[in-house]
Amino acid sequence: MKPLPLPFIACCLVFLLQPACVQKNPVIPSSRPLTLVQPVAGRSYVTGDTVAITWRAGATISSVNVFVSTDNGAHEYRVAASAFGAADSCTWIIGKEIDRANLTYPSDSVRITIRDSAGQYADSTQGCLRVHALMITKPLGGHTVRVGDTVSVAWRGDRMLISSVKVLVSTDNDKTESLLVGRACAAVDSCLWIVGQESQPPSPAYPSDSVVIIVRDYDDLYSDRTTPCLKVGN
Repeated sequence: MKPLPLPFIACCLVFLLQPACVQKNPVIPSSRPLTLVQPVAGRSYVTGDTVAITWRAGATISSVNVFVSTDNGAHEYRVAASAFGAADSCTWIIGKEIDRANLTYPSDSVRITIRDSAGQYADSTQGCLRVHALMITKPLGGHTVRVGDTVSVAWRGDRMLISSVKVLVSTDNDKTESLLVGRACAAVDSCLWIVGQESQPPSPAYPSDSVVIIVRDYDDLYSDRTTPCLKVGN
């Protein structure tokens, strides 16, 4: 039998003599002792919502404090008066924080931050949350619809602040408005928009690339609108 070449034998010996942990795909433990899991940046909420805040903590963490900011982290205030356990979570009732007087809602720049009690480690939402008292959830801005289409319009509002809302449509990016439905709606409700059959006056001018749907409370304190504009064709 022809002897095996030396390079082949050397490669086999190296493979056989490797430790078992090298031959497998090792799991490298995370170097972050404190990680915020929920909420996720980019989410939208209404004041009064109950939101779960969860985290992962390493063995060196004994307890965790939770803070909220309405100015993208420039100023932080406590969600609750006491710290929470390392292997724990907490409930954030928006607008019921222990330091509520220092927080300014509505805000598109809300950030949750967690810190260990020793002040060594921290983590926060990697982007901002949005918190308003009234929020339109459908339709999404940027879509195209046509005259005659039936479109679902839905919204959510803080029931403690808002008793009823009006729903409006504008074809010139909110410069002029027409009633979309001729009735008062609840703070959390929905309606159907038959494009071109809105309550009047004035009559919306279609086609338009600058259509927005607006929900507003009857005291004109809270409102929201589709962003970006909708497009309506014939």
